[in-house]
Amino acid sequence: KGSQLQFRIRTNKPVREARLMRGVQPAERPVERIGELEWIVADRPETSAGYHFELTDALGLTNRSERVRPLQLTVQLVADKPPRVKLTVRGVSDLITPTAVLPIEVEFSDTYGLAAAELVQESTRHTEGPHIAPIPGVEPGSTTSSQSFSWPLAPLGLLPTDRLSLYAQARDYDDVSGPNVGQSAILSLRVVSREQLLEELTRREQQQRQEFERLVRAQEDLYAELLSVLQRIGEGAAAEEHRRALASLARVQRQQMIRTEAVRRRLEQILLELDVNGVLTAAARERLGGEIVEPMGRLVRTAMPEALSRLSRLAQRDDAAERAALRPEQTRLLETMRGVLAAMLKYEGFQEIISLLRDIVELQDSVTEDTERQLAEDIESIFGPSDEKEND
Repeated sequence: KGSQLQFRIRTNKPVREARLMRGVQPAERPVERIGELEWIVADRPETSAGYHFELTDALGLTNRSERVRPLQLTVQLVADKPPRVKLTVRGVSDLITPTAVLPIEVEFSDTYGLAAAELVQESTRHTEGPHIAPIPGVEPGSTTSSQSFSWPLAPLGLLPTDRLSLYAQARDYDDVSGPNVGQSAILSLRVVSREQLLEELTRREQQQRQEFERLVRAQEDLYAELLSVLQRIGEGAAAEEHRRALASLARVQRQQMIRTEAVRRRLEQILLELDVNGVLTAAARERLGGEIVEPMGRLVRTAMPEALSRLSRLAQRDDAAERAALRPEQTRLLETMRGVLAAMLKYEGFQEIISLLRDIVELQDSVTEDTERQLAEDIESIFGPSDEKEND
C-alpha cells in the first residue's frame, strides 16, 4: 500500500482522448499525451484493482464494444509485512548474574529494507520504561542483516531477585500505514547471585553425572553381552544368529552415542553459562572442559562411531580380523568413560566438602550470635542495665 503505478501506452492510430479506468470508475489523475501515439498516467491504488484504458479517436470511435473488450491489467495489493527478527543468546538458560556479558546473535530481514534495529531491555529494577539501544552493524536500507556482539549487563545496575526481559525489534520504511515493527521472541531471565548460580549449575552437573553413570553401566552390559556372543562364535565363523545379536548390539551402541552426546551438550552449556556470567575460573575450565567435556567429545566423535561401524559391518558380513578388534576397542571405550566418570565424582565429592564447610560456618555464626546475646544478658543481670538503656 502506498506504491505508485505508472502506465505508458502506445496506440496503433492517433486518438483524441484516453482515460484510465480503475474498475468501472475513472482514475483521479488525467492521462497525459507524450507523443502522437503515446500516453502516460500514474495512479496510487488503495486496494487491489483491475485497470483498462478507454480510447476515443477523431471520428468518435472507441475501443469499447460487446465483441472486443479493452486490455485488462490486474494489480494485486500485497501487505508490507513487518520485519522478521530472531534473537539468540548463547550460553544462557534462565539464570544470570548482574555482571553477566551476554553473547547475542540477531538476524533481521525485510522485503523492502530495514530502517532501524534495536535491542530492548526491560527490568523490574527500572520503572521509567524499557532501555532501548541501537544494534551495531545494521545498515539502513538493507533487506537482511546478521550481527553478533557481546552485551554487558553491569550498566543496568541489576540486583538478585530482579527479572530481565530481552528482545530485539526492527522497523521498516513504511510511511503510509506503518512503520511496521517486527519483534523477536522475548527472553526472560532471572537475576541471581554468584552463589545461587553456582549452586544451580552444580545441581545440574550432578544430574548429568547420574545420567552418565547409567550410560557407563549400560556400556558395561553391552560389553558383557558382546563377550558372550564372541564366546558362542568361538574359533569358527559367525552364523546368522550371531550376526543378528551383533546387529542388536550395534543399535544399543547407537543409542549410547546419542545419549552421551546429549550429556556432553548439557555439560558444555554449563561451561558456557559459567563463562557468560563471569564465574568461570581456570581450574573449572580445566576440570569441566579438559577432563569431562573434551573426552566426552572424543567419545561421541571417534570412539563410539568406530565401535558402531565395526558392529554394523560384522552384522552384515563376518570377518575374523574385525571380530578380534572388538574386545580391545570396547575396553578402551569403557576405560575412557570410567575416567570421565571418575573426574565427575571427584568434583562432586569436593563440592560436598565445600557445602559441609559452608553449613559449619553458618552454624558457627549462629552459635556466636547466641553466645554474645547470652553474655550480654549475664552482664546485665550482674551490673544492671547499661546507661544507654536507662537514658532510653
